[in-house]
Amino acid sequence: MHAILSQYIEDLSHEFDIQNESESKLFEYFCNYVITSKYFLGRFNPMDITTQEDDASLDGIAIIIDGELIISVDDAMTAFDTYKTSLPVDIIITQAKSGESFSKDDISNFNLGLQDFFSLEPKLPNGIYNGQAIEIIKVIVANVKKIKNKMPNLKVFFCTSGVYNNEREIAASFKILNKTCENADIFNDIEVFPMGRKELMKLWSSISDKNEASIQLIDYIGINEMPGIPQAYISIVKAK
Repeated sequence: MHAILSQYIEDLSHEFDIQNESESKLFEYFCNYVITSKYFLGRFNPMDITTQEDDASLDGIAIIIDGELIISVDDAMTAFDTYKTSLPVDIIITQAKSGESFSKDDISNFNLGLQDFFSLEPKLPNGIYNGQAIEIIKVIVANVKKIKNKMPNLKVFFCTSGVYNNEREIAASFKILNKTCENADIFNDIEVFPMGRKELMKLWSSISDKNEASIQLIDYIGINEMPGIPQAYISIVKAK
């Protein structure tokens, strides 16, 4: 594996104390973490969105409703228990291969897994996580009247540690993948992305760089202690 990408993955493994996992599983965690972080700004554990056990060629499933990462059916029901309508919903599905090649066979297996998953009544072996994700999607379908454009958006990523060169056969495989997503007829905006190491490393850099800014404090007022908040202030700052 590329030396810098390998180091990025090692950094992630230390951050979440998952160093003992295999290289292939760590690559799955890494891909799911950097991709989901592009759409969800909060902190989360990549283990919460990575499939375990039988995964039917799906290595990661992240669901975001109105800016919140949804981990359980209860989370989904809570997200829709609101007076708000036109809620944005994004479903992110990944397949991660730690090798360097974009294989037509691997993409075809991913396509088969997606077809089965989108039926919401899968026939292929699926682990607990996949089953839970399907139940969350069923909650989404039951609440389409509250969803922006009346359908969730779908983002599909196929990741390797190599370089994507847009070879004709592989590009055609991704077009077939996109058509499978369209034929499900349950998604509004659909995007399919081949992700090589360059794209993955760029995502890692974008989320690991720290941005800081300074503002001028003019005055502040202390606030009395409140339950769970021992100390707080109202501040007046200079802004343009």
